[in-house]
This record gives sequence, C-alpha cells and structure tokens, in this order.
Amino acid sequence: MKRIILMTVLLVIGSLAIAQPPADRRDRSERYQERGDKEMAHHEHISPLSLTEEQQSKMKELRMSHLKSTQASKNQLDIKRAELEAAIEADQSVEKLVKEINTLQGGLFTAKVKNKIAMRNLLDENQKLIFDQMKEKGNFHKSGRKGR
Repeated sequence: MKRIILMTVLLVIGSLAIAQPPADRRDRSERYQERGDKEMAHHEHISPLSLTEEQQSKMKELRMSHLKSTQASKNQLDIKRAELEAAIEADQSVEKLVKEINTLQGGLFTAKVKNKIAMRNLLDENQKLIFDQMKEKGNFHKSGRKGR
C-alpha cells in the first residue's frame, strides 16, 4: 500500500515537472526592467565592457545625475501629452502644445546624447569599440520606452 502511494506521489510530481511551461527566454535585463530593478538592468547592459570599479562608480554617478536632471522634463512631457490628447478630443487648437512637446523632447534627447558621450569618455579604447558595437547591434537599451 505504501509503495502504491509513493509511486502515485512520484508520478504526480513528475507529471507536474514535465507540464511546466518553458523557461522565460527573454533577456535578463528585460526581466529586471519589468521588476523595476533598474540597477541590475543597467548592469546587464554594461557587463560586456568589463568596467573597473572606478569606471562603474563614475558611470553610476553619471546615470543618477542624468535621471535626476531629466525627471522633471519627463514628467512635464507626460502632462503635455495628456493635455494634447484632451485638446484633440475637444477639437481645440493643438499647435502650441505640439511645439511645447517638441521642445521638451528635444531637450531630453540632447541630455541623453550628452550623457552617452560622457559615459563613452570614461572608457578606454577597447571598451569604446565594444560599446560602439553594442549600439550597432541594438543590444544597448533595447528595452526602453516601448510604445512611445
């Protein structure tokens, strides 16, 4: 009787293990991004660069400074986009809002480019080659703001 129960339990456990869906095939950085673990997501992006401790520290400082300096503009951009949608639905003039959105987007893009240049300037020549290849292949920041 004990053998039958034991065999039944093992059979159930085995069938449950086989019935599991395949492992999540997405890249780790995307999973970290979804969980809100931006620090780990960022680390996954830069790990092929083999950064020194000093470079990692300076990159982190640059990234944090960039995030702090652009947060207000990002929030304002979200507000302006909502205002634009409301104006469109109310059949109101949108030219002013479109210009404001373009100005905010231009400022954010400029800040992003300046930050990437500053990050690149921290790298040695070999790391710069790897960094540039990561950009060409689309492996860097590929899980950005989707749908926008």
